[in-house]
Amino acid sequence: MSKIGVLDSGLGGMLMMKHLIQRYPAQDFIFLADQIHSPFGHKTYEQLVNIVNQDIQWLKNQGAESILFACNTISCIQPQDLDQSIRIERVVEPTCAQLSDSKIQKVLVCATPFTVASGVYGKTLIKLYPSLQVESLALPNLCSDVENLTDRDIVIEGLNNQLHPYVHQVDAVVLGCTHFPVYKEAFEQILGCPAYESNQMTLELVSEGTGELSYYTTADAAIFDTQCRCIFQMNIVSSKVEL
Repeated sequence: MSKIGVLDSGLGGMLMMKHLIQRYPAQDFIFLADQIHSPFGHKTYEQLVNIVNQDIQWLKNQGAESILFACNTISCIQPQDLDQSIRIERVVEPTCAQLSDSKIQKVLVCATPFTVASGVYGKTLIKLYPSLQVESLALPNLCSDVENLTDRDIVIEGLNNQLHPYVHQVDAVVLGCTHFPVYKEAFEQILGCPAYESNQMTLELVSEGTGELSYYTTADAAIFDTQCRCIFQMNIVSSKVEL
């Protein structure tokens, strides 16, 4: 029986976990929220490589035979800079592959500063759809707003201000961070176009095992459990881990 490790800086990956559990109920998953290092999108490349390799090693030690990066930021790390001894699934290309509608001509990518600076979404989208026009917008505070359970009205007011130049100017928005779909409806309402995100993507997973689910955080487990219950209506019991 194979165990799949799922890695994110925190809550965004839990939304992906919710979808994975529904699609692959017999699969064994080990989820690690490295909240002590959140948000990943504000780290330097070197810092992120060190953090992620440490997280990979921990997941391997727990029995993970492959790892899904439930995070767009760490999906931007070059493969040669990561542990090569374990299979890693990334979310960028499967997310981009959803934009097959020929009517989509202009796309806005919203992501963390790190992901936007890497240009990975623009490059991937143009590779898949050469005629596509792509613009990118970094939203540096949205991850923290989700993690900190910031008042929803305050967050949406901020999104209105930041997204205003793009209202009815794009045909689709790609939410290039797994935290952002918490506000997917707000993105669609503000911009007047459909939003695409990683939780909609298709993964080729072999669902085998007993459906065992293990949740870990590098921060406070009780707070993490409360966050998951309040945001995703997921009643979980996590454990704190020291890395």
